[in-house]
Amino acid sequence: MTFIAFFLGKIKYLFKNSGTGRVVAAVSGFFRRIWNRSLLRHLLAADNPAAGLALERSVIGRLGSGIGRISRSRESSSGDNGFILGGLGRLLGDIPYTSSFSFGLLMLGFGCWAVLTPSGLWRFALMGLGLSGIVLMIVNRSFWNLFGSSRVIKFIAGFFGFEKEMCAEHRPEVNYRVFYLIIGLILGGMFRFLDLTMFVMAAGALTGGVLVLYKTEVGVYAAAFLLPIVPTRIILGICAVTVLSYFVKLFIMRRGELPFRLGALDAVALLFAVTLGYSVVVSYRMQSSMIMAATYILFILFFIAAKNTLRTRRMIFAAVSLLALSGLIVAAFGVYQRLTGRFIETMAWIDDEMFEQATSRIYSTLENPNVLGEYLIFVISLTLGMLYYLKNPVYKLGTLGILGISGMCMLFTQSRGAWLGLIFAIAVFALMHDRRMVLLGIIGILVLPAFLPETVIMRFLSIGDRSDSSTSYRVNIWLGSIAMIRTTWLSGIGPGVDSFRHVYQEYAFNAVEAPHSHNLFLQVIIDQGVFGFIIFMLLLFTYFKYIFNRYRRSKDPFVRAVTAAIAAGMFGYLVQGMTDNVWYNYRIVAYFWFITALCGALYELHPDPILEEEQKYDQDRKGSI
Repeated sequence: MTFIAFFLGKIKYLFKNSGTGRVVAAVSGFFRRIWNRSLLRHLLAADNPAAGLALERSVIGRLGSGIGRISRSRESSSGDNGFILGGLGRLLGDIPYTSSFSFGLLMLGFGCWAVLTPSGLWRFALMGLGLSGIVLMIVNRSFWNLFGSSRVIKFIAGFFGFEKEMCAEHRPEVNYRVFYLIIGLILGGMFRFLDLTMFVMAAGALTGGVLVLYKTEVGVYAAAFLLPIVPTRIILGICAVTVLSYFVKLFIMRRGELPFRLGALDAVALLFAVTLGYSVVVSYRMQSSMIMAATYILFILFFIAAKNTLRTRRMIFAAVSLLALSGLIVAAFGVYQRLTGRFIETMAWIDDEMFEQATSRIYSTLENPNVLGEYLIFVISLTLGMLYYLKNPVYKLGTLGILGISGMCMLFTQSRGAWLGLIFAIAVFALMHDRRMVLLGIIGILVLPAFLPETVIMRFLSIGDRSDSSTSYRVNIWLGSIAMIRTTWLSGIGPGVDSFRHVYQEYAFNAVEAPHSHNLFLQVIIDQGVFGFIIFMLLLFTYFKYIFNRYRRSKDPFVRAVTAAIAAGMFGYLVQGMTDNVWYNYRIVAYFWFITALCGALYELHPDPILEEEQKYDQDRKGSI
């Protein structure tokens, strides 16, 4: 062995000192220096102190610094938002302290239109509204004085992390009687001359737009709660108004409330938006691709606005709580579908020959069982994390309820890809945050078959069975998609169903028609080409790099639990993405970018968010519960 080592060492020495060896060393050194100085290397290197400097010197970094300087200079130039904007801010900020007399005038002004409303149910409803307004005028107390000290209100605020604000000193009551009366008369007139749907949409859009422009976080919270519940058009409106509010605050209102921080995750997301723009240019169906690309770019801008808006631990706490509460509503409605058989319109997602006794698959508010499963992976991961940072046993019990209902709903989706993704998500959470769960998981795998319905077991065991029409359908689509990629890999074909169908028909296996490739990763390279795919993979890599660095650096139980939860949820989501195009539904795409915004917000928190005053506050809260 000594002789062999000596012999190999001699060969290495002779090669290094030969002309060929010197040329190889010079070439490799040249490329090594280029790599060490590149932005890509700094983005991929964890905890590299030069990463921030490299990003700052890049074109994107300089652009971000310029925007930040402009916003700071505007902030320092004036602290006043003008008469109108300043008055609106005071009006909305005073709502908790506004006397009920003002709100009573609003309701009375609305109800006055009852005399012009044709007789019927609506006339009596408006009259009842006016009478309720008179009652509020008689009470003449603010919301804060009536409910500020209520234990129920404090308990609810505690679930969202705002109980500290409920302990603030009471302010004197204020009145805006004339203003609220005018608003009531205007709303009543709109109700009188518009149909009900138009009135609700107009009044809701006006009220929501004003609130979001006043406080950008209102839009972020609204999106967190409403993403899986309301139609896509409303979600697009919420995202657009939130983005508008953020940039208005940044450049026009000069309030200095919101920062502009451009990190590696933001830079990669913007590069991904650039590839989306390019994919429209080369698209086979430009109009369809333009709509889809514009929607995705709006979600990316919303990601930047939400990430910079959720700048404190308490805001992230509230956003996560709203995501969980929204998940409870969606899951509960799905369970209701299954138990009653209502709102289930089709059996098209079940192979009747293979699963003769199978029941209908539920989809709750998300139109498709697989889409519902994709969503529930995130919900279950987040609520699992909540169990580890909530201190109040009642909150923990409520979170267990959300977890149980969401798990039941997940079973009823009968989505095998979602089940597989959830298993991987729970495994990632266990390995990151609590390895005791590994043993519980093994026990659960051994015990659960005794309690699960036979249809669930048979459907899970059918994963990979080519005799199942769903599996064979997907395999044929994947083969056709791979054949398509071989000729379109460089530029892509453009996003959208129209482009895919137009090109895919030339490559389809067994004449199988499909609106997409049923695989997220294949779909990205089909839509945006190899460069879009590389940027997408870099986005995912940066996401997980942020997560693992934040988790390792933090000692805060909340931050560690949430980072582990969104790491697990994203991993499970991507596992399902290997069996389905999880970006086919716009609301799930928006949800993806919202979770990514949580990742960026958590990463940019102070290295140790629990300051002394928060530690003292947590101790006081423990004593009061």
